[in-house]
Parts: sequence; C-alpha cells; structure tokens
Amino acid sequence: MSKPRRRRSLSLSEEERLVRLVLNVERDLATARHARALLLRAAGWARTRVATALGATVDEVRAWEADAPRLLEAGRPTPGERSKRSVVAGVVRLFQGERIDSVAAELRVAPAELARWRDAFFAGGHEAISALLS
Repeated sequence: MSKPRRRRSLSLSEEERLVRLVLNVERDLATARHARALLLRAAGWARTRVATALGATVDEVRAWEADAPRLLEAGRPTPGERSKRSVVAGVVRLFQGERIDSVAAELRVAPAELARWRDAFFAGGHEAISALLS
C-alpha cells in the first residue's frame, strides 16, 4: 500500500507571492525555479516528479520547501502585475487538478489557449508566458 501524499496548503496570498516570483524569472532564475517547485508541491506533485520536471534533485526540493517562509516574504506583490499573475494562478489551478474548461471559463479564454499557457508555464515559466501574452 502506498503512503498518501501530503499536500502543503497555500493561502491565496502565499500562492500569489510565489506566482510573482515565477513571473520575475528574468531577474532571478534560481528564485523563480524555487517558487515553481513550491507551487507544484502545493498542487500535490511528489518531490521526485518536481525534481525531474525542474532538473533538480529531491534534496534540492526538500531544501526549497524548508526555505519557503523566506521565499514567501520575498514574493510580496507590486502594482502592475495582476494580468500575468492571474494567468499563472489559472495555470496553477490546472496543476491542482481543476478542469480546464471551468478554469478557462472563469478566465474568459478558450480551453486551448489555457492549455497553451499551461504548457508554456511548465516549459519555461515567465519568459514563455510573456512571449505568449505579447
């Protein structure tokens, strides 16, 4: 019998702070990667899956989790980032298992567009999302 996965619950403000850090990837790639790992872990991904997806080790993912409070403090929002933040928050909801059609309807985009954003986020975080939104 396999052990059930524990999900770290994030408040909406914590999730928004992590998303903000992911969106600032061009300034600090390491921090953006760290934030992406925490978002994926909160979505229920196993450490090994997160490590594989981000090209990290399981020990790095554990260290990032231990450092989450410092990272969350660094991720306080600033004005002018709302639209990209909401796009990435929608993508995170997909990683948490929500249906693509319901999330797309709330964001008022086609499911295919949301799927494109999800794939871009997974592949390259902020840089890829910014390129799609430009």
